[in-house]
Amino acid sequence: MVRGDGSQPIPRGIIRSIQFDPRIDWSQFAIAAAADVPGKNHIQLIVADQPCLADGQVNHCDEAILLLAHPDRHKLREAVNAVRIEYDPLPAVLTIEESEKQDVIVLGEDNVIKSFLLKRAMWIPRGPTRRTLSRESTVPVRRNICTLRTTE
Repeated sequence: MVRGDGSQPIPRGIIRSIQFDPRIDWSQFAIAAAADVPGKNHIQLIVADQPCLADGQVNHCDEAILLLAHPDRHKLREAVNAVRIEYDPLPAVLTIEESEKQDVIVLGEDNVIKSFLLKRAMWIPRGPTRRTLSRESTVPVRRNICTLRTTE
């Protein structure tokens, strides 16, 4: 899976060009890009906002752009390193606080993936949480998710 140029991943940007080093015999590889994905090019987790393969824009540094396959691991690694991707950077949102400020919108209208309305008819746990949720209200649920770029 090719996720950037191998040395300078960016958090968000427009894919300007993808270049394949001519020293590699690319006919020996299976190569898939967004246009090759049959049907809808998305993975639905909470909402259908994650592309299987980036199509023109990347929204995080580990977003897949191309899939490369070859029976020889060493040739595959060499090929991955021979793909160069150029980007035009876009402003990124890297923290929850930046997302809440909404100076840069990267998702929807307000950087919120999904919100839920909890009602009394729903199961509510006992104790302080029950008192907090016992009346109909919107409760923000926050989760800080960090990813690390790894190499093999």
